[in-house]
Amino acid sequence: MVLLSLSVSLFLGIQFQQRDNLRLRNSARRLFTFFQAARSQALLANRDNDCWYQTASRQVVETIKRRHLALPEKVFLLSESTSGTSEEVPEKIHLARFYADGTVSGDLLTLRSGKKSLILSFDPLLGTMHLSPVLDAADVEQ
Repeated sequence: MVLLSLSVSLFLGIQFQQRDNLRLRNSARRLFTFFQAARSQALLANRDNDCWYQTASRQVVETIKRRHLALPEKVFLLSESTSGTSEEVPEKIHLARFYADGTVSGDLLTLRSGKKSLILSFDPLLGTMHLSPVLDAADVEQ
């Protein structure tokens, strides 16, 4: 009985620590898929497709199909163009524009949950996206 209670408490402790990491990875996958679909819609419709982040509703919206993606409560999206400003956060933040020829223009985006962060970058020529983790100073020393 003692072993069972120790193993359950160990398991739940590990799960609690991994919660932010799991939430971040799932949100990053959903955002990545959302942007891939937005690029596909630009190619199919043969017109530009803008993606915006609405700060009040915490939703990413694209213009052609008017699809939207709600971010979880504890996941934060930071754009390179607005993260360093001390001004008030705008109501809408432009994230990316997918052009009809398959190219893209967009900011470097950072997804953050707890202490973990992921960077989403765009390749302007190929119109592709890349996800990469942000290394903490503690991660680099190991």
